[in-house]
Amino acid sequence: MKRQAARVHREFWLTVAAALLCSWGIVGVQSLELWASESQGMDRAEQPGSDHACFAAVQSQAVMLSQAKPDSALNSKTTKLGTIPNECGRPEEFYTLAMEKLFGPRVRFSPNGHSVAYSVRAPKAGPPELPERHRNFCETFPWELECMDVWRYAVISGNHVGTVYERVSNLNYDSNGIRPRYVAEKGDNIILVLNGHEQQFSLPVTVTHMAPGPFVVSPDATRVAYVASNPNGRSVVLNGEVLGEYQTVMHLRFRSDGGLAYVGCKGINKGPCHLVSGTHTTEFPETSRISDYALDTKGRVAAYVQWSGSESRVVVQKKRGKRYRWIRDLRVSPNGTRLAYVADVDFSSSLMIVDGKESSRYASLQTPVFSPDSKHVAYIASEPDKTGFSLFLSGRRQGTAHPYATHPVFSPDGKHVAYVAFTAKTGAPKRFVVVDGVEQTRHDYIDRESLQFSPDGKFVMYGAGDGQDLWWTVESVQ
Repeated sequence: MKRQAARVHREFWLTVAAALLCSWGIVGVQSLELWASESQGMDRAEQPGSDHACFAAVQSQAVMLSQAKPDSALNSKTTKLGTIPNECGRPEEFYTLAMEKLFGPRVRFSPNGHSVAYSVRAPKAGPPELPERHRNFCETFPWELECMDVWRYAVISGNHVGTVYERVSNLNYDSNGIRPRYVAEKGDNIILVLNGHEQQFSLPVTVTHMAPGPFVVSPDATRVAYVASNPNGRSVVLNGEVLGEYQTVMHLRFRSDGGLAYVGCKGINKGPCHLVSGTHTTEFPETSRISDYALDTKGRVAAYVQWSGSESRVVVQKKRGKRYRWIRDLRVSPNGTRLAYVADVDFSSSLMIVDGKESSRYASLQTPVFSPDSKHVAYIASEPDKTGFSLFLSGRRQGTAHPYATHPVFSPDGKHVAYVAFTAKTGAPKRFVVVDGVEQTRHDYIDRESLQFSPDGKFVMYGAGDGQDLWWTVESVQ
């Protein structure tokens, strides 16, 4: 009876969350149907043996799937890298936009195009065993998703099934693009898994439970950092060691050289705040709160956003910029001389600020991207009173609008731009790459993080999924 009541509670809150996301335009009716099917699917946990069907199907595949080569050489031809067994779930469970927005990509391709990894889940055979840090919380809020978790997770690469964990996140590849890595949880331990090898960290004794928010992994995949709760606020934890304790912690990230950077504030809505970048710490007065920052190529703080509670402004070398309602997505050019960011004027309009100059107003704006030579800025935006999203290059709209688009990428010489477009904004739409305004082949799924140009700029490459099949796709730039 308790198990059935708990399932009803979870279905209720999933429906509420899905309805809200649907009303905001983030998910659609197909996503609601998928969530309902997933909730009903939990009953499979009571069926003996059903939890091994997916894992067994992967291990019994007759054909040895492609594995990453021991170097980072790019795969220069279209190649089938694998097939997701039917026992591991329907394609829409891996490709639906709602699931990707909430839980991150479940399918990731290696940057060199020789390997693919994806996470699968199978129901537990019995009631969920909650980690000690979650038990008090779950006694008070038994309907929360983490308390209702009856799934086990594993990562599949080739025909190899990884260790089964209570939770898996941050699926990606190492800095060389060869070995899959991810963060796993088992009991009170945080585990960094790199190519099947575990590096385990215990939750510090001063921490009560994990705080909401993602893990971040160093470029060399040897360290993992996250924010956790303590009796007085938040703790920054690196490889199981507490680095600092604050009321709030924001923008936790690793620099390109492997140093950890973050903003920690002693007050909830005010300073003093510390901007930590590697071994260097900058302190700001009680009247300031740092809501974002940008690092240059050497890991130094190039600019930061000062927030006063009702408005924000960018500070560069102690020079304060114009005030806006909110500022986000600071980006510094590769040569370190230019700065771009998004300024939200109100709830329905935003400006792109490049080198201090304002663009016209947009209804929606995504993160700016500089070209390798620092001469151009590309971004995806939607214009007022117009439908769809378009690519803008140095302030000028390029090509046609799409129901949704994202992730612009420059070629190494800066002469070409590619991005991922969608046939719809919700559900499980078809996705395709657009290069210099020309649409490429449509797929059920595209791993946008894998989108890149060949070194000579003559080809565009990316990982794609069509039905159960996973492909490394190479297309000529016209």
